[in-house]
Amino acid sequence: MAPGSPNSGAGTRVARLAVTDSYRQIQQQQGEWTYTHYRLVARRWQSRRLAAELDPDKARPPSSELPRTWPNRPPPEHPRKPRPRVSIAVRAAQLAVLIGSVLFWVSVALLTHYVNNNGGESLLKATNSDPASPLHPRDFKILIVLAALAFVITVISMLASRPPLMIGAAIASAGLIGYTVYIPSEGAFPGFGSYGSSYWLSLALAITMALSAAVAAIAGSTTRT
Repeated sequence: MAPGSPNSGAGTRVARLAVTDSYRQIQQQQGEWTYTHYRLVARRWQSRRLAAELDPDKARPPSSELPRTWPNRPPPEHPRKPRPRVSIAVRAAQLAVLIGSVLFWVSVALLTHYVNNNGGESLLKATNSDPASPLHPRDFKILIVLAALAFVITVISMLASRPPLMIGAAIASAGLIGYTVYIPSEGAFPGFGSYGSSYWLSLALAITMALSAAVAAIAGSTTRT
């Protein structure tokens, strides 16, 4: 041994052996001939083990003093704010607007006692098929559009959990009330005498829709604040 070798001296020494490489026999068949090859394959886990044990100076600090490395993780996502809970009163008012819109369409399109002409006619028939009626097709279309607007705004308000949007439904319902009251003023003989039960039903439904939409908007705004 060299004089400066850590293994020099008369004392007992321990030699550590590790198999870091090995030969692997590979046979290939080509036709009638068999070829044999030898390949040197490294055993890396044995090399790492040997390098870890051969540390004469013990220069490596204990594991407690080693800097900790943490796996790269994506930053935590900010939790989504839960949607505000809608009160039962708001939901009931919104459902009242939806049901009122459907019944309003039925009262003006299907029920036959909107006007008392010819024994009773629906608004749809009076505005499109009765030449003696003072009403115009636009009267029916305006009412249908206003009711549809209130219906659509209510659906959007429910899906988005935003009751204040019901202000739009309240305005559309107020338009229904105003135009329904305006219809009897048309013609040479204005007045409510020529209008039957279906007319009064549609007016009551429009008033109910307006009140329900207003309640939903006000109650929803109070809940959010």
